[in-house]
Order: sequence, then C-alpha cells, then structure tokens
Amino acid sequence: MKIILRAVPILLTGLLLSHASYSSSFDKNELAIKCEAVANQLYELSQTKPGDNCASDVEVAGGYMEFAGRVISSGDDKRGFLSLKNAEKELRKIQNSTNYCVYFSPLVKPYLDDVIKLESELGTKPSFK
Repeated sequence: MKIILRAVPILLTGLLLSHASYSSSFDKNELAIKCEAVANQLYELSQTKPGDNCASDVEVAGGYMEFAGRVISSGDDKRGFLSLKNAEKELRKIQNSTNYCVYFSPLVKPYLDDVIKLESELGTKPSFK
C-alpha cells in the first residue's frame, strides 16, 4: 500500500507535466492564429481608404503580423517576437502621425493593443549575442 501511495504523486506530476507541454504547443498555435487574424483585420482596415497616405503603412503592419503568425506556428518564437515588435513600431508610428495619418491614426489603437497583448502572451524576449 505504501508503494502505491508513493507512486500516486509521481504519476500525477507526470500527467500534469505532459498536459503543460501539450498546452504550451497549443497556445503557440492559437497565438499564431491570433496574429494572422490581426493581420487580416489590418489588411481590411487599409482597404477602407486605399488612397490614403498611410494605407500602405497599415498594410506593412499587417505583413509583420502575418509573418509573426507563420514563424510562431513553425516554432521560431524569436523571429515571431521581433516581427510583433516591428508591427508595434509601425502601428505606433501611424498612431503618432496625426497630421500625416489623419484617417488611420485614431483607428489603429485597438490593433496596437492587440499586438502588445500578443507580445506578452508569447513571452519571449530574444537575447542578442
């Protein structure tokens, strides 16, 4: 009976760790899907006023998000994080360029918030050597 009681915590720990491992890979796939969803939303936003000065900037941010989704789904968190950071910079530039990006400047805030949230979900800050 003592052997069984000792084995139970070990079995439970193994089950919990295997679930955590599965959960981690599932979260990365879900994160990649979220990145691609934001990319599609940014592409759609850019088409609401295609002749505007900043429409192509919004598309660039969408491209960064699309790339982030692809590399995160393939397991490259470092490149995914860098692409998310580039999307964040692009969206901040648009948001802060109120004279140049009159139409898009107020519209990118929710997408910028999404990108920042996705960065924190990824939780990987690459180290440069």
